[in-house]
Amino acid sequence: MVSFKSVFIVIYLALSFVLFLTFKTSVLVWTSFLVNAIVVLGITIYHLYYEKKYSPFLSSYIVFNYLFLLAAPITQINTFYEIAKPKFVNNFPFDESLTVYTNILILIFNVIFICSYIL
Repeated sequence: MVSFKSVFIVIYLALSFVLFLTFKTSVLVWTSFLVNAIVVLGITIYHLYYEKKYSPFLSSYIVFNYLFLLAAPITQINTFYEIAKPKFVNNFPFDESLTVYTNILILIFNVIFICSYIL
């Protein structure tokens, strides 16, 4: 019998695959989002398969990370390829180096968070 955990991981991977397949940006920005997506996937796998006690906090953390730190920026950046001076919804101008830097900070935070959470 197929477990709900496995179905969830397959749906998660399918959504992520489509998200990254349609992501039109530079290789560096694309890679920085991919690395963060892999870390969030690792946190999700830990949460579903290895965590001893269910934690609604960690579930919320994963959903927040996926929606607001991966899916939303990727979707917004996808609309920038036709615009001369692209801006996010909050009127902040899009800058590739700043986006990569922000993704590095998010990566560091996620790694420190999950290490602290486990220990």
